[in-house]
Amino acid sequence: MPHSEWLAVETGCWLFVAGQHLTVTSPNSFLHYSSPATLHNHYNNAVLLVNTFGSATLRMVAANRNTVGEVNEQLKEQQQKTRDGEMAAQAMAKQLADAADKNTLLMATIQCMEAAVGSEALAGAKVLAMLSRPSP
Repeated sequence: MPHSEWLAVETGCWLFVAGQHLTVTSPNSFLHYSSPATLHNHYNNAVLLVNTFGSATLRMVAANRNTVGEVNEQLKEQQQKTRDGEMAAQAMAKQLADAADKNTLLMATIQCMEAAVGSEALAGAKVLAMLSRPSP
């Protein structure tokens, strides 16, 4: 932290800078800098700042991890629902195709029966029509 150190030395200020990367989760894995004036005049407070920052960042990282975990869990649930929906849609499509095949078969059967019955029915109707005519 050359800029922080330069600022602290040039101004003689009490300076404390700390940073934590979101993916680092081990205790005391953050970076920090305390100016010479801070360490000289308020060493115990500087130690308290470091410890407090460490505890706070670990809690924030844990909360972020929980949030990411919850989102991942919700994503898995939605992916499973999507797979279930796709499987249901495939099953319904198969049922529809089977029904269409049965309908086609039934229609063909009905046409054959109509053709067969229609010829006989027409012949019978002609006979009945001849018999029902008045005699000359």
